[in-house]
Amino acid sequence: MREAETLLFEEIIPEFARVLIHDTDYDPTTLSLTDFIQALHREGINVRYLGKVRKRIEETLREKTLEEGPRRQGEQYFLLILIEMVARVTKCRLRELMREYGRGEKSTLPADIPYRKLTVNHLNLLFGTSIESLTYWMTPLPEALIKKFGTDALTTTEKDSLKATVFPGVEMNC
Repeated sequence: MREAETLLFEEIIPEFARVLIHDTDYDPTTLSLTDFIQALHREGINVRYLGKVRKRIEETLREKTLEEGPRRQGEQYFLLILIEMVARVTKCRLRELMREYGRGEKSTLPADIPYRKLTVNHLNLLFGTSIESLTYWMTPLPEALIKKFGTDALTTTEKDSLKATVFPGVEMNC
């Protein structure tokens, strides 16, 4: 088991990150996320290691000799992987909230109404500009990303400005 993990972390993931950055067949502007996840699986990499793939891309981006095309492609994948991780954590949290509601007291409302409210409230946390939204992006969401994808999931800077990283150029003031 240790040998397989070592092979994955020291050879397979670094090579996959290198291919993402340098291979024009993996152009992030044309490759769908579904195709990206299939490529990840084809290489034997589980989605829970997206943080490690991202960390490896980050390390490559620090190389001063990296040419502009691969650098741009690496930066795009660096952000796309973060967005994919946020989407997966969001989906899991929303499902968890729905399960919790389903176990609670039954409502007299039509069956789907409470679930719609849960969904809208959660989406407001993600896309809103309220203090609750900003707090969610500063603590619970980064913690959930690290729990699901490991300590490599976020850079130190991203932990403090995750929402601004995912939505660059969008003003986040309340």
